[in-house]
Amino acid sequence: MTIHQEIKKILQTQGKRTVDEEILPDITENISRWACELLEKVTTLNTDDKKQMERVFNRIRKDLIGETIKQLIKYQNKEGNVKYWI
Repeated sequence: MTIHQEIKKILQTQGKRTVDEEILPDITENISRWACELLEKVTTLNTDDKKQMERVFNRIRKDLIGETIKQLIKYQNKEGNVKYWI
C-alpha cells in the first residue's frame, strides 16, 4: 500500500467523523461567537425587533462561514503551508 492509498483509507474511515464531531463544532461555535460580537456593532439595528435581529445575525453568520471557506481554500492552495507534527 502506498502512502497516498493509506491516507485515502484513513480519511474514508475517520475523516468525516473527525470533521463532524471535532472540527465543525469548534468552527461553528467560534463563528457564532464572532457573529454576536459583530451584531453588537450594527448601529442601525432595532434591538426590540427580534426578527430583524435574527435576520441580521444569520446574515453575519452566513457571511462569516463563506469567508472562512474562502480563506480555507486559499490556505489549502498556498504553497509551503504544510507543517509536520512529529
